[in-house]
Amino acid sequence: MKLTKTFQFEQNVDAIFTAYTDKEFLAKKMEAMGARNIEITIEKNKGEIKITSTREMPADVPGVLKKFLNPWNKMTQKEIWIGSKGGPYYGDLEIKVAGAPVTVIGQMKIASMHSGSIAANSTEISTSIPFLGKSIKKFIAKASEEAINQEFEYVRQNA
Repeated sequence: MKLTKTFQFEQNVDAIFTAYTDKEFLAKKMEAMGARNIEITIEKNKGEIKITSTREMPADVPGVLKKFLNPWNKMTQKEIWIGSKGGPYYGDLEIKVAGAPVTVIGQMKIASMHSGSIAANSTEISTSIPFLGKSIKKFIAKASEEAINQEFEYVRQNA
């Protein structure tokens, strides 16, 4: 299942990129989204920034999916960002949910616009469960879409 979203920001491309790659900003954003037990590491090497974050996120899991997902789920997110001052910046990400047969893979682009910047996100959700897989993907897609909207709104207000 694929999700695509595009958001506009008043801030310039470098301010938005800085927000997406700043450990303190990321932790505050995750806390604002309801996360707990947040851990973030950032490595900067030769024009590439690698971010690994783990956190527990709450989920209102429907009964049929409780075998696969919990009310609190530990997520590990890995991102690799490239780009240079003035953008555009490109990010690849992968999210895994501990103990759940779900993987989220995505790409982001942050670029300048005439009055600010734009961020485009494309996310693919997959699961290894054949029968309940469609229900799991729909649930994760809905939760992902809500999280993406919350994330972009937080960045818009705080970057």
